[in-house]
Amino acid sequence: MAIQNILQKIEQEEKKEIQEIQEKTAEQVKQILKQAQAKAKVIKAKALADFKFEKQEQAKKILREQKKEFIASILIKKKEILDEIFQKALAKLKESNNEKLIIQLKKNLPTDGEIRENLDGGFIFVSKNLEINNTWPCLISEVREKLETKIAGILF
Repeated sequence: MAIQNILQKIEQEEKKEIQEIQEKTAEQVKQILKQAQAKAKVIKAKALADFKFEKQEQAKKILREQKKEFIASILIKKKEILDEIFQKALAKLKESNNEKLIIQLKKNLPTDGEIRENLDGGFIFVSKNLEINNTWPCLISEVREKLETKIAGILF
């Protein structure tokens, strides 16, 4: 009987040891799962933050591009308006009687040259060393160079 008791005691200790190992293993599995879930949450949060940041940067880039396009279209429109103003000024200059202006322009010329009338209005003075373009398009162009910034400042 003593052997029976010893075998039963060994069997009971083995069962107890197996039970303890299973409990420890179950606890370790729980801990590992808990850690894995925590890491997964961190990874998910980082991925979401990265995604949001990337989308915000894309949105900012699109807004910057649209702003540039908008500003460019405004500048183009302003240039068109200024072009129209100076084209109208040229047309008005061509239509009006400009005898006084022509006399004034000719008064300041040297005497040793030739005056060639221009179909667009005005004239070109040519001498051996000098050529002065007093055609209406040229005069309007010179006025534009001098006044365009002021006019733009007044209009816009």
